[in-house]
Amino acid sequence: MSGREKVLVLYRRIMRAAKSFPSVKRDRIIEDIRVEFREGSGLVDEAKIDERVRVAQRSLQELESFVGMSRGGSDSIEHTLRGSCE
Repeated sequence: MSGREKVLVLYRRIMRAAKSFPSVKRDRIIEDIRVEFREGSGLVDEAKIDERVRVAQRSLQELESFVGMSRGGSDSIEHTLRGSCE
């Protein structure tokens, strides 16, 4: 898989996670992701590209942990929220 294809797969995963992100700011987050990737599409410096990919991968991990997409499901989030209110 080429570098471009890897970035595209990363972009799709981030967008999928962002669309499931439980926040009133979800639309703004999605737009910020689009802008970041669009701005990065013109980069040619491999070091800058690699750094942006690393940042995107960390961001994806954070999003997935909030969304529960890391195979943990949303039950744990729901139980935590219920437990704190009772």
